[in-house]
Amino acid sequence: MEAKDWITLIASLGALIFSVLNFRRNRSLENQNHLFKSKIEIYSKIFTELNHLINKLQNHLIQTKQLLANPSQDTKDALYKKADKIDKLCFQFDDLIISNSLLIPKNILEELNNLSTKILNNDPADDESQSLNHEINRAENFLNQLITEANRIGVLLRKDIRTDELNTDLYKRLGRSI
Repeated sequence: MEAKDWITLIASLGALIFSVLNFRRNRSLENQNHLFKSKIEIYSKIFTELNHLINKLQNHLIQTKQLLANPSQDTKDALYKKADKIDKLCFQFDDLIISNSLLIPKNILEELNNLSTKILNNDPADDESQSLNHEINRAENFLNQLITEANRIGVLLRKDIRTDELNTDLYKRLGRSI
């Protein structure tokens, strides 16, 4: 073989290696982009459902206060029905977490599960409580704790997808093009 043939062979081999590496890199980037998009959709759903659950808990507390202010024969049944609705929402939230658990990092998954378990294990106030004011205060404190934990989970979700860094990069890019 002449030197010209060797150079052609080496250049062809180099082009082949470059093509294979470029293909692998692009495939990896496509998978990462798909994972990122999926996470954004999942996190948005989770945070929306968490917000919905907390709003329902707040409404439940308000309605419980109203029912306990003027108790009647139906108060206990009404409280149980409302508690069952909250439990159902919490189970739906659990289902959402479980159905998307493959893409949620372990630390966030544990936080979400702990929050859901905490809600399910909380005993609602009832009309037989010794001190209604104490029970209402306990429920209000519990709700405030849940809101704090939900906000902390929101921060974890934002950190996982690096929302702040992406926004900074976007602003820089837009600032250059303007």
